[in-house]
Amino acid sequence: MVSRPRTLPRLSWRELCLLLAALLGCGLGGGSKNKCAAALERGGMRHSSIGTGSSEQAARTSAQTGTCIAYCEHGDATVEALYKTWRASPAGQVAGSPRDKGVALGFVPDLTQANKKCQADCAAAVASGLSAVRTTCL
Repeated sequence: MVSRPRTLPRLSWRELCLLLAALLGCGLGGGSKNKCAAALERGGMRHSSIGTGSSEQAARTSAQTGTCIAYCEHGDATVEALYKTWRASPAGQVAGSPRDKGVALGFVPDLTQANKKCQADCAAAVASGLSAVRTTCL
């Protein structure tokens, strides 16, 4: 059985901003922190995140970091292949092993290392401009 990655419906920037404004207006995040939303497109998929911070720059950085976290967990082929290999291995089948991919990425040493490398590579690509991240601060 071939498994295809689950994709979310594509939203226009206007729809994304309206959704984020509605969520933020309802008190998501609380307090008077600065809030930014960022979206990264890689491999035909959009990965987005909301960031908060005491300054607009801190919120922007938080949102952009979140897009790399989302990409590495849900869109990176290397991390996905390692996760599938681990799940099929005896260690991944043992009772008590993490069933949730996000938990496994933080718990299984090889997966944690691959995920951290992915996040560092993504952050470097964003910082250098190789990967474009659209960020809107509210």
